[in-house]
Amino acid sequence: MPCRREKRGGEELIGQGTSCREHESARARGGAEEMLGLATLLLASGDVARGEDALRQSLQSRSAATRYLARKRLAALYKKDGDFERAVPLWLEMVEENRLREVHPFIELAKYREHRLRDFAGALELVEMAIHLTGGRPIREMVDLQHRHRRLSRRAAV
Repeated sequence: MPCRREKRGGEELIGQGTSCREHESARARGGAEEMLGLATLLLASGDVARGEDALRQSLQSRSAATRYLARKRLAALYKKDGDFERAVPLWLEMVEENRLREVHPFIELAKYREHRLRDFAGALELVEMAIHLTGGRPIREMVDLQHRHRRLSRRAAV
């Protein structure tokens, strides 16, 4: 059953059934963490527009972890659509804030530089930063990072 159209903050909400009520409820509570959870549900149900809206609202969180996850999911949406003009700034923000010491944004930026810009030296620098960031601790991405480092070292030398 469709829900009513409603304007809030210049945006028009249009939804269906329970997910629309959940969307409005989470928005009313204003909780960025709730919006992140709602975004997961909306995206899983195929409602990309409202899922993206919920992710954008999650960026207002006080929690670095919530902001990180919201940026990561938004960037993944944009990357999937080939919209690197919107994905790259999110990865750069993740690198800049990087309180969680995550390597993911470094890897994504390295892939972008290597495959889209053909900037092998820049990609290699990002991979080296990611490896340094790990501080030797074992992470599941290490095999990929080491492989990428070897390949980029060869390509940057040419």
